[in-house]
Amino acid sequence: MAKRWMGVALLAGWLGVSASARAQYPMPPGAAGPGYPYPPPPADAGNFPPGYGPPPGYGPPPGYGEGPPPGPPGAAGGPSAAPPVDGPLPPTECLPPNGFSCLHPELVRPSPHFYLQADYLLWWVRKAEVPPLVTMGSLNDMTPGALGQPNTVALIGPGPLDQSEQSGVRVTALYWFDQDHTWGVEATGFWLANSSVSQGISGDGNTSTTVIARPFLNANTLNRDADPIVVPNVQSGSLNVTMKRQFLGAEANLRLSECTDITPFSRFSCLAGVRYLSLNEKLQIAEQVTDLPDSDGNPGNSALLNDNFLTYNRFYGAQVGLEAESRVGPVVFTLAGKVAVGDNNQVVKINGVTVITEPDGVVTTDATRGLLTQPTNVGRFSRNKIAVVPEADVGLALEFNEHLRVSVGYNFLFWTDVLRPGDQIDPVVNVGPVGFPGVLGSSPHPAVPFHTSGFWAQGFIAGLQVSY
Repeated sequence: MAKRWMGVALLAGWLGVSASARAQYPMPPGAAGPGYPYPPPPADAGNFPPGYGPPPGYGPPPGYGEGPPPGPPGAAGGPSAAPPVDGPLPPTECLPPNGFSCLHPELVRPSPHFYLQADYLLWWVRKAEVPPLVTMGSLNDMTPGALGQPNTVALIGPGPLDQSEQSGVRVTALYWFDQDHTWGVEATGFWLANSSVSQGISGDGNTSTTVIARPFLNANTLNRDADPIVVPNVQSGSLNVTMKRQFLGAEANLRLSECTDITPFSRFSCLAGVRYLSLNEKLQIAEQVTDLPDSDGNPGNSALLNDNFLTYNRFYGAQVGLEAESRVGPVVFTLAGKVAVGDNNQVVKINGVTVITEPDGVVTTDATRGLLTQPTNVGRFSRNKIAVVPEADVGLALEFNEHLRVSVGYNFLFWTDVLRPGDQIDPVVNVGPVGFPGVLGSSPHPAVPFHTSGFWAQGFIAGLQVSY
C-alpha cells in the first residue's frame, strides 16, 4: 500500500512540473492531441482510490473543443472584436481627398501626395475709364469742339474704354507631407490673355460745318478749349485711341487641414502665405493731321502727335485664408476666402512726341510734348502704398477616383488703390511752343494726379486635377 501511494505522489509531482513547463513554452494547437492545452487523462484515470477523484481543474472546461480556440483580444473572433461595418459610408464621416476612411479601415490605402490642377479662366475685369478724348462740334460755336459748347458731342469718353471679358489659365501644385493630408504646401499662378482695344475716328475736311477736336482746359486762360483734328475746308485728320492690359498673379501657401463634424462641412483648411499681383496698362493716343491745299493748290504742313500713359501696379503681400469642404459621395463642394495685405508699388510713365513736316521736307521734332503730355508731366514717377486684396472662391468637383477629378467654380478678386492710365490724365493743359524741348509754360499743368481706384476681376473656372 505504501508503494502505491508513493507512486501517486510521484505522478502528481510530475504532472505539476510538466504543466509549469508547458505554460512557459506553449505548443501549437493540436500538438498535444485532443483537448490541448489540458493533458489527456492517464490510462488509469478511472483507477483512483475509492473516495478520490481527479484533482480540481483537471481536464478541459465544459464545451472545450467544440469550436476553434479563441484568438487574442481584438482579433477576428476574439472577445473584444467589433462587428464588421457594412453598407455605404456614413454621410458625416470626414474624408480627405484620397478617400481615407477612419470608420472603414479596410478602405485605407496609400494616399496621393502630389496634386496638380489646371484651370481655364473666363473672367471679367473692371474696365479702365478715360476722360473725354474726342468731341464733335460745329463751326457755329464760339470754340468748336470745346466741352460746354451748344453743339459739342463727346465721341470717345468719358467712361470705360477697354474690353472687360478675358480668358486665361491658372495652375496649382499641392504637396501633402503626411498620409492623412494634414500639412501641405501649395503654389498657384494665373495669367490672363493680353487685351488690346482701339477706337478711332477720321475726316477728310469736306463737310460743311462739322469739326472733330480734342477737348482740354487751357491753363493760361482757364477756359475750355479744343485742339482741332478735322476742320471743314481747312484740315483733315484722324485719331486713334488704344488701351492695352496685362494681368497676372501668383501665390504660395502653407495649408493645415483638419477633420470636423461641423454641419454641413466635414473638413476645414487654414492657409497662410504670400501673394503677388501685376497689372500693366497702357493708353495710347495717336493723332495725325494734314493741312488741305490752299486756293492755289499749295500743300500744307502735316503733323503727328502721340500721347502715351503707362501704369504699372505690383502688389507684394502676406495673406491668410480659410477653406471649408463638404462631401456627398464623389461630389465635393468647397467654399474659400482669403485676404492679403501688403505694399503696392505704383509706377506712372508718361511720354509724348510731336513731329511736324513742312511741304519743303523740313521736319521739326519735339520729344517732350504731344497735347496732353507736356514737359511738366513727362517722365517716370513712382510711389508705394498699402493695398488690400480680398478673394472669394466657390467650387463644385466630381471625383472619379483618388487620382482624377474635374471641377467648376466661380471666383471674385478685388484690389484696392490701383493706378489706371486714364486717371493719370490732367485735363488742364499749358500748350507750349513746339520745337523748344523742355520749355515750360506759365503753369505747372498738366501734372501727374496719381489718382487711384479699385480693381476687380471675377468669373468662371473649369479645371482638371490629377494626383499621384
